[in-house]
Amino acid sequence: MGLFDFFKNKKSGKTGFDMEFHKQEADNTDYRSPEVQRFWQLYVESLQLKDQARLRSALDKREEALNTACPDRGYEGMALHNLAILTMYHCGLGLKAAEYARKSLDCGEDYYRCSQDNLDWLQFGAHLESIQTVMMAASSYDEALEYCAMGEKYYPGIHNGLFERKRTEIEEFRKNNPRYTHYQMATAGLYYSRVSQELDQGDYAPAMSLLQMILNRAEQAGYNLKYEEYVDVLDDYTTITIMYLMKKARLLGGPPELFKKELAFIAEEPLKYLADFMPDCEPGDRERFERIIAAFRTFPGVSDLAAFAPFR
Repeated sequence: MGLFDFFKNKKSGKTGFDMEFHKQEADNTDYRSPEVQRFWQLYVESLQLKDQARLRSALDKREEALNTACPDRGYEGMALHNLAILTMYHCGLGLKAAEYARKSLDCGEDYYRCSQDNLDWLQFGAHLESIQTVMMAASSYDEALEYCAMGEKYYPGIHNGLFERKRTEIEEFRKNNPRYTHYQMATAGLYYSRVSQELDQGDYAPAMSLLQMILNRAEQAGYNLKYEEYVDVLDDYTTITIMYLMKKARLLGGPPELFKKELAFIAEEPLKYLADFMPDCEPGDRERFERIIAAFRTFPGVSDLAAFAPFR
């Protein structure tokens, strides 16, 4: 397995979930408490909504599941993990995903045990996936290696030494790429390409998540983006968001009101970064981003978002 492969293999947050089996399990009252039964029912419903591109409703179900899980710390961790996967791999909200994943790990040993007890539901392991998510969302090589060490502690040798190999690969990559932004750009490049259709995986949401994090940290040590670099990242981030919305709109179908309800919110974060950058934009780049803003305007409900106010 090569550099970054475990991220690529995790694209779209797939875990080998058997929908029909788990719909039956969620309805099984023989051994599950009403709260746990409701928790898994909400999770199954959110998966069905996600597969229909009804992302806002899928998020609502997972937020409801989080409220259902409390005060059980194990299931709270599971609920936070489920939100992290949905926001990272399907909504392009990397910063929110990082927050959810870190909070899931804060649930400690209760979460680890609950994750191990529910491998029939999430076969890859929710706790393991939370560690992977915080690694992906790390803001420095040192932070990523700290989470590698956590993975090695809990899962030594798992999946042919997943975390041990990952530590070695990060250390090797770091030797020739001192800025951590290079690592995250390389990881984002696993999911999309604007160079050729053959290289484009078309899996835009996780790339959006990573590009959002890079823009958010543009002035931090390890990032230090130059103007031209910032423009390139912002251009990719906003353009693939438009491509993602077009793709999901085709899957969603239905009237404009349905898009407004289920998908328009995806444009909120890219628009915030555009609004923040436009006053400092050079003339040539301004024309480029004005075309992107015009493209956002064509989607139902996007011009009604608070983040669109500077462009009205």
